Amino acid sequence: MIVRLLQNKYGLQARLLQGKCTLQSHSQAFYRNKTRAFVCSNVCNIRRYPKLLKVDSQNICRRMFYSLFKRPTMEELQLSDKVPEQFVLIYNNRMKNYLLYGHFTIYLCIAMFIIVVLLKNGSSFKSDNKAGSTSKLFEQDQLIFLSALITFAVIVQSLILRMPVRIYNNPKTNHYAFIYYGLIPNNKRKLFCKLSDIIKQEEKGLLPWKDSRFIIKERDNVILIHEFFRTPSDLNIILGYEKPPNEQ
Repeated sequence: MIVRLLQNKYGLQARLLQGKCTLQSHSQAFYRNKTRAFVCSNVCNIRRYPKLLKVDSQNICRRMFYSLFKRPTMEELQLSDKVPEQFVLIYNNRMKNYLLYGHFTIYLCIAMFIIVVLLKNGSSFKSDNKAGSTSKLFEQDQLIFLSALITFAVIVQSLILRMPVRIYNNPKTNHYAFIYYGLIPNNKRKLFCKLSDIIKQEEKGLLPWKDSRFIIKERDNVILIHEFFRTPSDLNIILGYEKPPNEQ
């Protein structure tokens, strides 16, 4: 019996030792496989990093390109125009981008033309003075081109100053806020007035939009295109055909 007990004891110890060794071998294999997988994943990520970076840069450029054509929200427009929250947008000029681009183009062309003419005539003026002869500062064709360019710039600038970019209305007080482009490109100016300050002018002259001419406070001439109003009712209220909502 003693011999049998000893055999059982040593057999149990042997099985425990064998199980412990098996568990250690399995754990070592598990950690070895996990380490190999971690290294392989890192290597794959390192190889894929330039592609991922390229994809991210393409997405950023695509989002920036699409943001140029994104329509701003009401909150963004009010924030850029610095208009109180009580005012509601009722007029949005869809020609504002053309007016802005024309503004930049005119100033750029005039500046380049003046610089070229001054440099050209400055050099010829010095050479003529050395020879002892008198010369004109501008030639006749240059004067004609410059006068035509200035006339075109004045006409476009007058349209920019008369065509509001946006109009806001406070329905509680019947006050209006007109937003214009200023003399400097990308600069804005505001004009606040009451409903009674807006008066429609008579249709006369040969210029376009002669039926869309208004005067504000008897001094500011504006051109309001009918199609740019939010609803026909907003235009009818300005024309006096309808009463404001707070007076109905």
